[in-house]
Amino acid sequence: MIYFISDIHLGGQSPEQEEQKKEALFAFWDQVVEKKGTLVIIGDLFDLWFEYKHAIPKEHAETVGKLFEMRRAGVEVYFMLGNHDFWVGDFFSKDLGFKVYPDPVDLEFGGKLFHLHHGDGVAKNDVGYRILKKIFRFRPNIFLYRWFHPDLGLPLAKFISGSSRKYTTKKEMSFSPDYDNYAREKLSQGADYVLMGHRHQPQLESWEEGIYVNTGDWLFNRSYATFDGENLELCKWE
Repeated sequence: MIYFISDIHLGGQSPEQEEQKKEALFAFWDQVVEKKGTLVIIGDLFDLWFEYKHAIPKEHAETVGKLFEMRRAGVEVYFMLGNHDFWVGDFFSKDLGFKVYPDPVDLEFGGKLFHLHHGDGVAKNDVGYRILKKIFRFRPNIFLYRWFHPDLGLPLAKFISGSSRKYTTKKEMSFSPDYDNYAREKLSQGADYVLMGHRHQPQLESWEEGIYVNTGDWLFNRSYATFDGENLELCKWE
């Protein structure tokens, strides 16, 4: 069984909400282990992840430990980077053994072709974000930012990330035609399934060309998708 999730935004809510979210998420991950499944994260696992050469955000230590346990249990993890965790370095690939993808990718599961895209930048009128994305991902800029001490750099980055999430959550709801059109294009080019996140709105569309799923979020919807080798379904964790 393949499990697809996105937009968990760990660290992005109040302490009480974070505890409830992590409890549900860890229970979900336990099911993935029990079913001997594969986990595919389609971006924004964290509300902010900025990785220094010798330091990672300590607030996510429990989550990192849980993911390490999953890998030791034999779960294969694919991690597509979203607009809130694209400053991932080599920690997840080198130390945890994840397969990490900074950009949209085509992957094959059960003989079917899946096109995965976090969804950021798909909206045609989101020009400002696409410009910022190039600035934020520009390696010399990342190198310079690492000169900030983590006690300064991480809080500042977290503030910017939180502001971006609130703006995106409010704005992206009106962009579904662009997402649908993008999905149809990729399906017409040979993909069997297209999966995206970013919009925080669970959605499943079955067209003649194929199936498009937006996995929604774990801030409020606790939604995810599964593929059993034959059927792709959109689910909700209760």
